[in-house]
Amino acid sequence: MEKIVSPLISVIIPIYNVEPYLRQALDSVTNQTWCNLQIILVDDGSSDNCGAICDEYATNDGRITVIHKENGGVSSARNAGINVAIGEWVYFMDSDDWIEPETLEVCIKKAQDVHTDMVMFKSDRFENSKRFKQRTSGLRECDGDILYNALQDPDSFARFSSRGSMCICLINRSVIQGKLFYDEQLYFAEDRHFRWRAYKNLNSFLYTPHVYYHYRITPNSANNSGNVMKKINGCFATHKKILEEINSGDYPSNAIELENSIVFRELIFVLADTQFKYDDLRYSQKKENIHAVVKTDTFKSVLEGCCWEYLSTPTLIFLKLRRFPVFAIYLIHFLKETRNLIRTIKCKIKN
Repeated sequence: MEKIVSPLISVIIPIYNVEPYLRQALDSVTNQTWCNLQIILVDDGSSDNCGAICDEYATNDGRITVIHKENGGVSSARNAGINVAIGEWVYFMDSDDWIEPETLEVCIKKAQDVHTDMVMFKSDRFENSKRFKQRTSGLRECDGDILYNALQDPDSFARFSSRGSMCICLINRSVIQGKLFYDEQLYFAEDRHFRWRAYKNLNSFLYTPHVYYHYRITPNSANNSGNVMKKINGCFATHKKILEEINSGDYPSNAIELENSIVFRELIFVLADTQFKYDDLRYSQKKENIHAVVKTDTFKSVLEGCCWEYLSTPTLIFLKLRRFPVFAIYLIHFLKETRNLIRTIKCKIKN
């Protein structure tokens, strides 16, 4: 019988001004059932008590290494963690989220069982204590694990690219060591750019349809705060980088279609959700933002090049109503808010 070894997992957590949530995040890592961990906390110039909390946890747990640095953004912080990671496996986690106690043990054992380079799992999201499932459009849901080892297969790449976050992936350090760092010029969807480049270094990956990661949406979340047009421009910048990567690399035939579909969903999300969750923008400014986006050459190119089967219902609504973009965005926001309300009511009834 083959002996199962106990490899070291390096957990990299960039931290910036998340004091209300940090302890829950750190407790979810330090209490993992897989104990052989190098926990790297990168305090990215926090102005609250995050730095002190990190030092406190390091004092009580010898597995923890704390890096205090000037603020440089999440990509800079993750790169600082990559530089000191020594584990055979690497896991990235955000500091305002949390994971299930068995997450790392389940993933590492699955990776060992099938000799794969990466294990990918599911997440859900919480906003104001409301839980929402993450849905992946265009992909069949499965009851059990799927090992993807024919990476040029379009279905394989569709599954890989369906979620951009690295927080739902345990990845072998050989895939990234000396080969990959985060692009510190990108500030929106930088995870997706990192994953697309990692794809070329994989021999296989395993997908397991279980929720192990809990993503918390806060006012400071990357997709939920800041200037709308800044986020749109950040999305465009990442998209441009990924297209350059596709054109220079060896990717499946559906790569550009998938990228366009993902970007289209992101743009609709930013326009429909972010603009109308807050009252600090006048209607005229919201209208101006929407028209400014839909008139860009990038948006038009993305719209024409995306694949319908990978689009969610809200984005399909936009396609049907794209001659009336302001009305379409308002309708999408209304439908999503109504759906969230129905889910909340159902949860309360069950409880």
